[in-house]
This record gives sequence, C-alpha cells and structure tokens, in this order.
Amino acid sequence: MSHKHLRIPELAIDDPSNEALEDFPPEKRLLIAMVQRALVDYIAPEKGKAHLQYDAGAWIFSHKVTPFSLFWVCEVLSTDPQGLRNRIQI
Repeated sequence: MSHKHLRIPELAIDDPSNEALEDFPPEKRLLIAMVQRALVDYIAPEKGKAHLQYDAGAWIFSHKVTPFSLFWVCEVLSTDPQGLRNRIQI
C-alpha cells in the first residue's frame, strides 16, 4: 500500500496536497507529520529499510503514555489511537 492511499481525515492524511494542514498550528502540524511518517514507514517501508518498519511498528503499537508516544500525540490531536491502529494493521 502506497502512502498516497492512506485515508485518515482527522489527521489531514487524506489531503495529498496537505492544504488541510494549514488549519493546524505549527506544533500540531509537527505531530501530524510524525504520525504520517510512522504510518508510511510501517505500511510501505522503503526497500532495504525494514528497520524503519520495525521501529514505526514499535512506536505505533506501544502502550506507553509518555511525551511523544502515540497515545500522547493522539491525545494532543484529539484522535483515537486504537482507532488509528485498527485501520492500519497489516
């Protein structure tokens, strides 16, 4: 699955031009970019970069609630982390 096909509207991932990100303050755009990168690395890792898929999966499926963990990021972005996880399991 190519990252072009990711559809997670609440994180503005369904807008290929990312124009929807203009509505978010810079710090939230940074957090959205973190989630986007993790999703791309997990779902469609670059050839020869399996370690990125492993690291992204570890971050996505971690149960830690610490600054910059998926739970923390989703809380800041008012997004359900489990709903996100359910949509991307491969």
